[in-house]
Formats: sequence, structure tokens, C-alpha cells
Amino acid sequence: MAKVIIYSTPKALFDGIANILASHFSIEYWQVGEDQDLGETEYILAGCDYACSLDSCVKKFVFLYKNKQIPFSLIRPLCLKESLESFFGFYLSTFLEQPLGGVPKKIVEALKASRGYPGSSRFPVPRYRPLFKIIEAQREIAEKPTQIRNLLSVAKILRCSRPWLSSKFHEMSGVRFQTFLIKMRCCYALWQILSSEKQIKNIALEAGYKPLYFTQLFCLLFGKSPQSIRSAYPLFS
Repeated sequence: MAKVIIYSTPKALFDGIANILASHFSIEYWQVGEDQDLGETEYILAGCDYACSLDSCVKKFVFLYKNKQIPFSLIRPLCLKESLESFFGFYLSTFLEQPLGGVPKKIVEALKASRGYPGSSRFPVPRYRPLFKIIEAQREIAEKPTQIRNLLSVAKILRCSRPWLSSKFHEMSGVRFQTFLIKMRCCYALWQILSSEKQIKNIALEAGYKPLYFTQLFCLLFGKSPQSIRSAYPLFS
């Protein structure tokens, strides 16, 4: 049976994903730092808890890079206040550019067809509710970090006003729209810093920032500059 590794996820997220996939795939839970036999692994789902801990994030990305022959996604729980978290839900952030086929494609299709995925017709929150719009805003940002430029671009997608989206996003998520956007962009940038030879100024521009401002944001989030991180983890040396 094809194996799916669920790598460093909170228990509730692991349990929810295992319930979706376990009837067709072998599910294994690995923690950061574990070095086991990948065997028949067809897909890796690496957890994200929005903490942006440099040590944890780098370890995950180094693991994923070293095993880049296996398709993977970052899997993130819905970012909502505890009072609103009465159901299971997740986002899938795919950093690899090659199209999926075979078993990996079936795994992603099963996840996206489940009740836990906001893009599914089975998702339990009705589309007319304000909560659904905030979840959709998060999904757009989490899954397309370099395509979403600002609050206005998401407001246009959701057909709502900028003030409404800004206010409701903070009210329901517990974080500001801009903070969430920065985290998702810098997360993807960290992956590129570690896994590619792209110039950091080009990574910054792709993330939607001027290089100097990007470095400032990155340092505030991770505590180190993009260049110092690349120098500390020279995957291409």
C-alpha cells in the first residue's frame, strides 16, 4: 500500500488527515529530526502551525529538500479564533512546480474532495456566511502567496469591500490580514532561499517586496537575514 508521511503536525490535524486517507493509503507520523526509511512513500504532508519558528521551519524545509524526489505540500489548519473552531479544516500549500500524476494526484484529490478542505463542495460552512469569506481569503493567501498582492486584490476575488475584509479578517482570525500575508510570503521565500540558487533580491521581488524592505520583514519574522540563513545552510555547496 502506498505510504503518506504526515510530518510534524498537531495531533488534531494528523487525526483529521488520517481519517481522510487511511482507507486507501498507509499513514505514518514523523516528527522533526526523525530519519526513517521512506520506503514506498508517495507523498509528504508537512505541518505548519503559523509559529514561524526558524529552527523548526528550516529543519522541515531541509528534510523536504533532501527528499525532493517525493512530492509534498505544507498542510495548515484554518487560522481562526478558538471560539470559531468547531470543525476540522485545512489548507494545502504546494511549493513544487511539476504537475502531479498517479498516486500523488489521487492523494491530493482525496484531500481536496473531503469535508475538511474549503474548496470542496462538502465543506460545512455555507458560502453565504462571513466566516466562509475569511476562510477563503486565508486559502487564497496560503495557497497563492506570490500571486496575492494586497488586501484589495483579495477583496475583489471575494466581492467585498476592503474595510469589511480587513475588519472581519482580524475579528475572526485573531491576526491582521497584512500579518497573515507576510507570514505566507516569507514562508515561501524561506523555502526558495534554502532550496534554490535564486538571487535573494529576485526572491524578494517575487514575494511582492523591495529587497531592503523584504530583508527587514524577514528579520522581524525569523530573527535572521535571508543571506545569513542561506550561508548557514549551503545546500548547493
